[in-house]
Amino acid sequence: MLILVSRGRSVRSQLEKSGRCESLRQFESFDKLESFLEKEEGKFSVIVDEDITSGPAGTFVLNHLNDNRLGRMVILTSSEKSKSDIGMSDKIMLVRKDQLIHALPGALPEETGGCEVETDIIVGTSPVMARLREQITKVALSGCNVIINGPTGCGKELVAQCIQKAVGEERAPVVNCALLEGELFESFLFGHCRGSFTGAFEQRSGLVEQARGGALILDEIEVLATSVQAKLLRFIETGEFRRLGENTVRRAKCRIIAISNENIGKLYSERRIRPDFYMRIAGATIMVPPLRDHIDDIEDLVRIHEQRRGYSERIRDIESFKAYSWPGNVRELFNTVDRIHTLGMSQKNLRVDDLRMESCFVSL
Repeated sequence: MLILVSRGRSVRSQLEKSGRCESLRQFESFDKLESFLEKEEGKFSVIVDEDITSGPAGTFVLNHLNDNRLGRMVILTSSEKSKSDIGMSDKIMLVRKDQLIHALPGALPEETGGCEVETDIIVGTSPVMARLREQITKVALSGCNVIINGPTGCGKELVAQCIQKAVGEERAPVVNCALLEGELFESFLFGHCRGSFTGAFEQRSGLVEQARGGALILDEIEVLATSVQAKLLRFIETGEFRRLGENTVRRAKCRIIAISNENIGKLYSERRIRPDFYMRIAGATIMVPPLRDHIDDIEDLVRIHEQRRGYSERIRDIESFKAYSWPGNVRELFNTVDRIHTLGMSQKNLRVDDLRMESCFVSL
């Protein structure tokens, strides 16, 4: 969507002549634009007329620097301005007012006709992994919240990043629920104002604002306090939240991708996850298989990891890898590949005992 902030029609007339008015919306002020964006979830680029590029434009830039929906903000100017006048950002482009048409379309990102889900980073040709890629594609394009379940080390966060890339973003913010608690967690998630707690020396936005229009990944939700679940539930339902220590109600919307190592049904039955919270985030569930369920993919995984690491030799005895159960899954596999190369064992015949984690203590 292309948005014009202007009090007059001269800029709109230029855009109409250029044929760029098909999805154009015009607003006379940033206040009206902000009200509109609270209700809209699509991506947008903004052209700002030079007569209103003082304080309001700078405030808008600061509020939307981390907004995943913003493609570009073009400031029309006939004077000598710099990015520092309105806030430094790669998303800001200064264009002379009489050169607007000449600068298009390079000034604005081209609109895409649809989402494409990249699942190439999910390695493996087995039927199990083929089904996983199909699930990822369907869930990614649905736009619903999702729970990703599976044992430790199987690649759940990789699946989460595949899903959020469907909206065109490189990487989504990740919150590890096990590392933060209480006020610190709320601050990290929703932001805080200056002086709201010890060490809060300045106002900061939270991850729900940074993920606005995109996705927010919550890792290890099994340890998420029920009090925080309640606040997240309200945010998911209404898009409303408050920064810690602030009375102002803010709005943002983002997709929730929740990750858990524990069986999600067990969490629900034990009431460690609120039923209403569970219903809101479980728009879809993806079960990521353990490595023992797709042993045939081990050689592909080993070779790709060796290539990424830049090892000059390749492990010769791959068959021994297929005889091991890999309780730590792909993470354990990659660590073992590194250890085999570090100890100079890549060309030796290996035993299953050589692959176990305990063997590293014996070897050292």
